[in-house]
Amino acid sequence: MTKNDSRYYLKLPYPENLIRTVCTDEEEITEDRILGLQHCLERMTERQLEVLEARFQERKTFREIADQYGLATERICGIYEKSMRKLRHPSRFDLIALGYNTAAEERKKAAEAEKRNNEAAFKKAMEEIGNPELLTMQISELNLPVRIVNGLTWAGIETVMDLWIISQRYTKQYERIRNIGEGSRNEIQKQMKKLGFDL
Repeated sequence: MTKNDSRYYLKLPYPENLIRTVCTDEEEITEDRILGLQHCLERMTERQLEVLEARFQERKTFREIADQYGLATERICGIYEKSMRKLRHPSRFDLIALGYNTAAEERKKAAEAEKRNNEAAFKKAMEEIGNPELLTMQISELNLPVRIVNGLTWAGIETVMDLWIISQRYTKQYERIRNIGEGSRNEIQKQMKKLGFDL
């Protein structure tokens, strides 16, 4: 039986058995990791929680759980597998693997580093066109229709630097901004090109 087998850690006490099944590690089970697990479980559906509780706290087989709820064993297995995928999703996994507070601190550090890298990339692009005033220029200073400015502002984009960063480094996110369609992006590109940026 390997660590990837759903029964590998089952005999351990709860919640260690669930944490180790999700992360398949031998690291210490801290209060922070338990807190991270609890936070993730709050995002589960009622039925998913019931299946996980029956499996890891009551240590029931999938057939026993199926009989308990009057469902097919395959259905219970499907709910279990979906629950595991949710817990192992990148947006949740580190909360369980590292711990809630530790993961939050790591995410903060990563976000700050990413912000510094984005700002450095913009400054380099700005230096190439020789216009230092763009560092503090607001999107309201661009010759854009009010509806476009409002759409960008709603998305948290307030400066030319913000606009350059999202359009150049987060293309998919840029294309999903509400009320900013292809026509609006073409208008934005036109105005940015006047500043020397070719989006």
